[in-house]
Formats: sequence, structure tokens, C-alpha cells
Amino acid sequence: MEIYMFDGETKEYIGAEDALLDPLETKKQGKPVYLLPANATFDRPPAAEDGKAVIFNNGWEQVADNRGKEAVNVERGRFTIDYVGEREGDTILTEELIAALDSGEKVIRNGAVIDKPIEEKEAEARMQRNSLLAATDKYMVSDFPINEEEREQYRQYRQYLRDIPAEEGFPDVSVLTFAEWKESA
Repeated sequence: MEIYMFDGETKEYIGAEDALLDPLETKKQGKPVYLLPANATFDRPPAAEDGKAVIFNNGWEQVADNRGKEAVNVERGRFTIDYVGEREGDTILTEELIAALDSGEKVIRNGAVIDKPIEEKEAEARMQRNSLLAATDKYMVSDFPINEEEREQYRQYRQYLRDIPAEEGFPDVSVLTFAEWKESA
């Protein structure tokens, strides 16, 4: 006779073993009586389906097995799933959501993945613009060693940078570097 073991915490099926005879009860009843240790059952578990784990919960059941996948929730933020089953409040991150998070298109707020707020996008675009403006300040100094034609190009580029917040579609517009701007002109 076989017994089927499961983990005491996760209740996940971990394997089968031969059951041991209970010598006293076998002698007393005159028929084989087998010992059933803790975290074991005589019921054979089903084969695990794809993407599922088999657990014992007053009987065998198939539950989602998302271990190793990334998810988000309020308590843990972004994390790797380390449990079987599903937990309320968890959002499993698909490849598409991970790409959107990595690109900055989406953010995690209060355990949920949301579109990045427009205020954050505007602040980031302005910060990028301001950084590019600051990097070109030196070209506006009259004794910086460039000719007037180059200085005029930098003036026009700086005006382009100042005008970006007024562009249609801001902040979802590309803020070009001087080389990119020059090439696109």
C-alpha cells in the first residue's frame, strides 16, 4: 500500500512512499492496518496539469503554480512569486507589462500597475529638456570658441528646447539632443 506525502505548509504533493504496517492494530484486527503519518493520505493525487500544482486540502486539488513569475501587490511591491495558488491583490506581470514598466510607460502605485501619471511624464520631460539646455549654456557665452554660425544653431536649438512644453502631445514627444535635432532639421 502506498501513502502520498504533502508539504506541511504549502500542502503541495511531494511524493509517494510505501506505507508501514501498524503491528499492534494488524494483530488486534487480524488484517493489515497501515500507519498514516502526518501530512500524508492514502488517496492517490492526480497528475499535475500544465501551469498547476497539486495540493491536499481535504482532498487533492489543482491550483495555479506561478512560482518564479513576477507580480505586484500592496505589501510586497514588485516581487517574484514564491508560493502555489493565487492570492487576492496580486497582479501577475506579463511580458507586456514588464516591458511597459521597464520603459517607464507604466508605474506601480499602491500594488497596482497603472499608466504613468501625466504630471510625472511632464516633470521627466522638463527635467530632460532642462538638462539639455544647461549643457548648451556654454555655447551662448560670447568668448566660447565657436563661430557665429554654430552659435546661431545652438540658439535655435535652445529655442526648440524652450518650445517643447507648448508642443502638441507634450509630454509624449521626443526631446532631441543637439545632434538629433541638427540631423532632423
